[in-house]
Amino acid sequence: MKYIKGLDSLRAFAVIFVIIEHWWLPFDPGTYPTLSFWIRGLIPDGGFGVDLFFVLSGFLITSILLNAVKRNPEAKWQIMKNFIIRRSLRIFPVYYATIIILLWIGYPSVKEHLIWFVTYTSNILSYKTQSFNSFSHTWSLSVEEQFYLIWPWFIVFINRNNLKYVFLGALLIGITTTVYTMVVLNNWAGFMLMPSCMQAFGIGGLYAY
Repeated sequence: MKYIKGLDSLRAFAVIFVIIEHWWLPFDPGTYPTLSFWIRGLIPDGGFGVDLFFVLSGFLITSILLNAVKRNPEAKWQIMKNFIIRRSLRIFPVYYATIIILLWIGYPSVKEHLIWFVTYTSNILSYKTQSFNSFSHTWSLSVEEQFYLIWPWFIVFINRNNLKYVFLGALLIGITTTVYTMVVLNNWAGFMLMPSCMQAFGIGGLYAY
C-alpha cells in the first residue's frame, strides 16, 4: 500500500484531541457557562480522537490485506503469517520494553496488574473494575491488538463480494454492544471493550473496501 500523506494529518488531529481531553484545564461552567458550552461543543474531545485512530486503523489494515489478497489470492495463509509477524515486530518490542522499564522503576499499578498489561487486556480490567489506574491509557492499544486477532481472518478468507456484510456486522456489533454495556448494564467503561469499538473499525474498513 502506498504512503498516504493526508493520514498523518488525521493522526495529528487525533493526538491533539486526546491531549486536550487529558491536559487542557476546562472552563468552570459555573463561571463561564456559555463559553464552556461552545468550547465543548465545537472542539472534539479525546473520545473522538480515539475513535478517529480506530477508523484509521480499520482503513489501513483492511487496505493492506485487500491489496495483498488481490496481488496473490492463492497465498492467504502466507498473507496471514506476514501480517502477524509485521504487527508483532512493530508493536511488541517497544511495548514490552516499556513494561520492563516501568517494573524496574516501580511505576504504580504495573506490577499489581501485570498479567492484564502483558496480555493486552487492560481494557477488560478497566471494564471489570470500572476504574482507571496509572497505566490504564493502554486500553486503546489493547483494543487494537484484540482487533488484529480477529479482523484479518474475515478480510483475507471471506469472498470480497461478501465483505460488505462484514462491515455492516461490525457497525451493528459496535452500536449494540455500546448501548448494552453502557445503558442496559450501566457500566460507563463499556466503550473500552473491543466489540464496542467495532463501528469505528468497520467504518474505516468500509472506506478501504
